[in-house]
Amino acid sequence: MRTEFTDTIRKPEYILPSEVLKEYGWIQAEYGDKCQGLCVMGAIYFSYEGKDMRERGGEWVRPVGQFDDILKLTHAIASQAELLYPSSDTLVSWNDTEGRTAEEVIDAVEAAEKELGWRS
Repeated sequence: MRTEFTDTIRKPEYILPSEVLKEYGWIQAEYGDKCQGLCVMGAIYFSYEGKDMRERGGEWVRPVGQFDDILKLTHAIASQAELLYPSSDTLVSWNDTEGRTAEEVIDAVEAAEKELGWRS
């Protein structure tokens, strides 16, 4: 499934979100950090900043100048997850759905990264 965005999305400078989830683990119900794992949105923010919630002092502020990139990446992942209304809120709800697995989340993130040309 393709996203509705055709604009170029800048690839994260630090690490791809799927690699964040694989390296640090996946969790539900909070953004998380490198010690306990990260949710899908925590992984997206970490991929652009290289910092987790703990390193940011407990606050998520979207990286300056990357809001559009994060929004478009969020929509690309939500599209891969086949969400009807792609947004960060619905993506968080999807991540936190009871019974959701790390594999499902990582697969959707990797599919979005592939769609964006970030992986082969």
